[in-house]
Amino acid sequence: GVSPRLGASFALRSELVAHAFVGVLWQPPAPLDAANAARVLGVVPAGATVPYDIKAETDLFAEAGLKWRVVKPLRLGAVAWGRYAWNQLDDTAIGTTNLVANYNFQRGRAIGVEGTAELSLNYLLSAFANVSWEIAEGQGISSAKFLFTSDELADHSWQTLDHAQTLTANVGATLHEGHASFTALMAYGSGLRTGPDNNQTVPGHVRFDATLQYAFAQLPLHPVVALDVINLFDARYAFRIANGFVGSSYAAPRSLFLRVSVPLGGGGK
Repeated sequence: GVSPRLGASFALRSELVAHAFVGVLWQPPAPLDAANAARVLGVVPAGATVPYDIKAETDLFAEAGLKWRVVKPLRLGAVAWGRYAWNQLDDTAIGTTNLVANYNFQRGRAIGVEGTAELSLNYLLSAFANVSWEIAEGQGISSAKFLFTSDELADHSWQTLDHAQTLTANVGATLHEGHASFTALMAYGSGLRTGPDNNQTVPGHVRFDATLQYAFAQLPLHPVVALDVINLFDARYAFRIANGFVGSSYAAPRSLFLRVSVPLGGGGK
């Protein structure tokens, strides 16, 4: 498809840059037939013939923002964006698998704002932070109607999408010492939507990840060895509770991964 975008940026001062853009985005539906999902889930009888009427989504979107270099090591940013969609695509999961099938809302809309900060102290410390607020909604089911009840099809109110999280924040920092580095990340989420009509919110959560890495610059090929700890403090939180076909799903417990990599550039730094 063709998805044109037009934008511009302007330096208000040497350390302050504004940007804005508008565009059109065309998104085709996934090739997986929603009717197969319905048969697997028992929504329609096995062997039943149902139409494949999934439509492509068309979006109009716009964004405007500022980037401000407060001092040389510190840069701040702010962005506001909006989107309006026709035939907005959404997904339904096939049982407890990772397979999904599309269906369309007649209309979709979303708005959001985000603030960012970036800090860089030469090669010793780099850090970032961001926080965002958003609302994303859909209205009226317009395809794969066999997946829904008559009451759900009759409801033309704006419904918050189940993958939309109102508040999200991330903070991260990396310390360097010679060929070693340590990275810590913190992620906060106010909770995804849940309930039969996405009219409830699961509790918020905070998760920490960490990585310890060392580059063996003196060895052949300069291998890099890293230990990743995901969900460092073993936080237990729900993504969804009794939601749709999937039911409940929770974050993975603390996980450790050992990685060995070889930089193609050969720098090992």
